[in-house]
Amino acid sequence: MGTRFDYSAISPSDAADLRKIAAEVRELVNRMTPLLIDIGERLISAKAKLPHGTFGAYCRAEARVNPRRAQLCMRLARFARSHSQTHVFAARTGYMLAKTNTPPQVIAEVMTEARAGRAPSHSDVESRIAATKSEKSSSSVLDVDKLAARLLDALDEDDVRNVILLVGKGTRAITSLFCERLRAGLQQQRSTDTSEVTSQSPH
Repeated sequence: MGTRFDYSAISPSDAADLRKIAAEVRELVNRMTPLLIDIGERLISAKAKLPHGTFGAYCRAEARVNPRRAQLCMRLARFARSHSQTHVFAARTGYMLAKTNTPPQVIAEVMTEARAGRAPSHSDVESRIAATKSEKSSSSVLDVDKLAARLLDALDEDDVRNVILLVGKGTRAITSLFCERLRAGLQQQRSTDTSEVTSQSPH
């Protein structure tokens, strides 16, 4: 934001009307997030009273709201319960902050700034989230690189190909079985190591 609209090509009377309309829109936008939080709280209350599986139909037929929009409002309301400054953000920023995968450190930062009267813009919050996720992704890549290097050192060529086949095309059941075999192998190794230490201990 922060830019100024150029009214120079508009008549003074129309410019005055346009400035008034803009001020009214800003005021309405500022009320929007608190209203959505209020809507979310009411929908949470309604859902708790409805039989399982009927909430979507209730939203469409009675509340006249799309169930997806209802879910967003409820998520925003739950988020606002523990983050009291949520109401100062634009609705789309609030929705973004309320997502389950939003990094907690970003939420803590922007809420601290909001309490100090410096609520970041939507684009600023979006950039912070992207940067934090990128950092996390980079650290994950480093871990993968280390693991891949260790496997290449420890396994022969055929075994590496089998691992690639398992990771790339194995079903969830096969992957789970493989992990279970690894866990069992580790447990057996620990038991063997413990037995050897015990047998070697002086009596």
